Amino acid sequence: SAPAPLLSVIVVSKNPGPWLHLALESVWNQTAPVAEIVVIDGASTDGSREWLQARETQLGTLVSEPD
Repeated sequence: SAPAPLLSVIVVSKNPGPWLHLALESVWNQTAPVAEIVVIDGASTDGSREWLQARETQLGTLVSEPD
């Protein structure tokens, strides 16, 4: 079994635009040995949901549903 993540980052958003990209790029650029990223998206309509789905393999958990 995989070791528990040393760092968990939880991002909650709805229609964040480019801010979501910047936030996640910052997390991906960290030097922590293991990172778990949980994104809770409020069913964004600005393209964020599709952007997240295209990068789902880089996320620990992705939930996108209406608030």
